[in-house]
Amino acid sequence: RQAACAPLPDMEFHPVILAGGQGSRMYPLTEECPKALLPVGNMPLIWYPVHLLEKNGFREAIVVVRESSSRQVMEVLEGFHSQQGVQLKFSLLEVPEQEDWGTADSLRALRGRVKCDLLVLSCDLVTSVPLHLLADFHRAHNSTLTALLVRGEEGEEGRKKGLLSTERAIIGLTEPSQLVYYAAQADLNDELVISRELLQRHPHIRLHSRLEDAHLYLVKRWVLDYLAENRSISSVKGELLPYLVRHQSLEATPPAATPTSEGGRGASKQALHKAASSCVNDLEQRAFQMSSFAGFHGNSTVFTSKLIRCHALVVEQQLCVRVNTLPAYTTINRMIPHHLTSFLLEKTPPTRGKGVSSDCLVGSGVQLSDKVSVKHSCVGRHCSIGDKTKVINCILMDHVQIGEGCSLQGCIICSHARVEDKVSLKDCQIGANFTVTKEADLRGETLVVGGGLHF
Repeated sequence: RQAACAPLPDMEFHPVILAGGQGSRMYPLTEECPKALLPVGNMPLIWYPVHLLEKNGFREAIVVVRESSSRQVMEVLEGFHSQQGVQLKFSLLEVPEQEDWGTADSLRALRGRVKCDLLVLSCDLVTSVPLHLLADFHRAHNSTLTALLVRGEEGEEGRKKGLLSTERAIIGLTEPSQLVYYAAQADLNDELVISRELLQRHPHIRLHSRLEDAHLYLVKRWVLDYLAENRSISSVKGELLPYLVRHQSLEATPPAATPTSEGGRGASKQALHKAASSCVNDLEQRAFQMSSFAGFHGNSTVFTSKLIRCHALVVEQQLCVRVNTLPAYTTINRMIPHHLTSFLLEKTPPTRGKGVSSDCLVGSGVQLSDKVSVKHSCVGRHCSIGDKTKVINCILMDHVQIGEGCSLQGCIICSHARVEDKVSLKDCQIGANFTVTKEADLRGETLVVGGGLHF
């Protein structure tokens, strides 16, 4: 389904929000709710990239969603117009339910709808990083692809918070932050091999193991043309980004023809050269062909005969979290109350009761009995919490009912779930519409309707 909003002629970057993933690592939260609509700080997760685009002056965006959730997502996006005053216009790209599209497959499908460079970001990114910093960096280096990287927390603490990705990479950067090496740690076995050719081109490379890919990219429009030719690439992070990084030696002069097997993985250099050179004007290309200049080897990467340039902007000490695991989901809900003004969020006081700590978020229509203690938690709309109940470090989604004399610690309770009287839960995830029976005492378990207990 497409809304009537053709790309504006003066738009430099066309935003694309990727919200078509299955969210399997967020089970059981995504059993009844698309990942893009999971509440973070009592707002749908997709609010955060939408607000980021609105705050940075964008006027339209394409949202990639699965067919099964397109109506739900569009209703929420339209609600942003009426309730939050968002001016951003949305159109949807629906991923067929029976097909397993990766992120690059989604971009490939946008080839006929996007006429300018792209700003690609995930629906699970919560960040306050100003986008103009990334855009200025992208322009200054005339980059083919510019990625936002964030320095992750070290050690066991970062792992507990979910801020250390399970899909970490070894990233090589030169002094002006050119991205010259990118390899998933899972693919390296016990060896890290750097080619002689790469070291000859870049004698000084700094390798990083703690930089996390924020899944926010600025990408040249011609990359969509290349994806149309090379249909074997399915993922932006796992395949497209490493492929472009490896082929930064591609010259403006056409390469010699080399045979490739039909259907083989990876397109020929001729196809890549054809797509990349499409953005080089005839005069510039002719000057490169007639010149013996091979490009600067110093800090300048703008004036160069290379067609592909990949760079990375590294941010530190700024809020930048990917909410794609249960630990990360818990962590961001604890962090959001300290960043309310960054995302135009307001605290709503509970309708009754005291005993709610100042770092809690409480939605509208919540009913709290006397002698309730709620600390370091997010409570969704129209929840009820019974007398003498303690809720610590928990996330309660909308319409959750908690009985009397309960103790909940470190739990996630999904929408319309019910916890009966005198229940004790620690580090549990309760699926939507599930009822925890009276006096249950559970630790570290997942409970879903029709599924029983999951350890």
